[in-house]
Amino acid sequence: MQRFISLLLLGGIGVPAAAQTSYLQGQQPPHYLQLAYEATREVHPLIAVAHLNEAEYVRLRHAQERLLTRREQVLREYAPDSPVRPVLLHEVQVLFEQERQRALTPSQLSLLPDQLSDPLPPDNGNGLGLQAPQRPGWAELPRAAAWSAAPRAVRLPTAG
Repeated sequence: MQRFISLLLLGGIGVPAAAQTSYLQGQQPPHYLQLAYEATREVHPLIAVAHLNEAEYVRLRHAQERLLTRREQVLREYAPDSPVRPVLLHEVQVLFEQERQRALTPSQLSLLPDQLSDPLPPDNGNGLGLQAPQRPGWAELPRAAAWSAAPRAVRLPTAG
């Protein structure tokens, strides 16, 4: 009788535990877990390379998760042939680089293998780099006046 009760108790505990992890047997895990796993996989090897302490590791892992989330959002929301897509992907990468620079010391940054050498956009041949398309209505806005002691009058565009 005691064996039957212990077997019943073991089965009562094991079945709900197996049901909670059913995505591990052939199904896809929730999306946020995939991003967390990818961020951990990217950042974990840097512990030994850059001599990260726990706080730096956590900050860098969260920055990596935000990078993956933002990058995926841009890839999902913009068509592959959209001229805005590469600009936004570059902005996401630059934001990640800034977060990484805030989280780590300069000596740690120099040890990272994937350190970007140039945070500027790639040159497209005209010397201006990658240009974002103008948003409608921005050309009509007044340009900011240069710094000077004398005030300048700025005429606002009229509706019509």
